[in-house]
Amino acid sequence: MANNVKLNPNEEFYFESEQVLVTNLRVFAIQRKSLEGENLWNEIPISDTSQPEPKNSGKVSRKQLGINLSLIGLGLMGLQLIPYMVLQVNLLGILGGFFEGLYFLVSMGSLTAGVYLLLNAFLTPNPHTAVLIPIIGQSKDYVVSFPGWDNPKVKELIRQYNRAKRSLE
Repeated sequence: MANNVKLNPNEEFYFESEQVLVTNLRVFAIQRKSLEGENLWNEIPISDTSQPEPKNSGKVSRKQLGINLSLIGLGLMGLQLIPYMVLQVNLLGILGGFFEGLYFLVSMGSLTAGVYLLLNAFLTPNPHTAVLIPIIGQSKDYVVSFPGWDNPKVKELIRQYNRAKRSLE
């Protein structure tokens, strides 16, 4: 994997990914992308960190269900509004007030639920596994994110981190 990290003579990589590097002496976490396209890494001796903590986060997108419910709600509203606006005829008035009210509740409920699911799909992050690497004596942690819940790379990261920590003892 291409990175711009300089290793000490007795240092070797145990784990490499796009966001985090673990060697037998240090932990590197991506800081940000520079303008030149090279990664800038934060580094800390592995002895100054404690056990990484994986946490599943994010939500599964319900975008398609939101689109379907919104379209159903808009379609039902259109079936009632278009004849009324064009022909000045209330087609549901023939059925009575109860069925007209029920039709309105179904159409508006469907539209409201669909819009809610669509907004939720765009405003919440996708499923991911965040790994918090606590730094001893500091209030900040390194946070590394991997796509999907229970990502296998996270287990490998923790396994290699423990291996590196044991090699120091």
